[in-house]
Amino acid sequence: MVKDEVEVVNIFGWEGPGVLYLDGTERPYITQRTNRMNTGNVPYNGALMESKNWFEMMATEKEILISQIARKNKGMRERIEAGNADKLRTFLKAGRLC
Repeated sequence: MVKDEVEVVNIFGWEGPGVLYLDGTERPYITQRTNRMNTGNVPYNGALMESKNWFEMMATEKEILISQIARKNKGMRERIEAGNADKLRTFLKAGRLC
């Protein structure tokens, strides 16, 4: 990434930053609140795992999330522009991940 290059991330109010999808649409990132006990190979086996909503996050947490989503959106935008979105969509459907 060029140092002066900026990826714009839209913020959808209390729902948080916008995530770019394969079909070119942008939808708000909403954290999933989970109130379940984790099992299996999880470092904190049995711990109650809970994520924060956008409006509950501190400024640093929001900044980190925006940075992560900006990188993901940039990669997705590059795939779409290169015409690789259809190939990726087909691959995901073949693996029943989509």
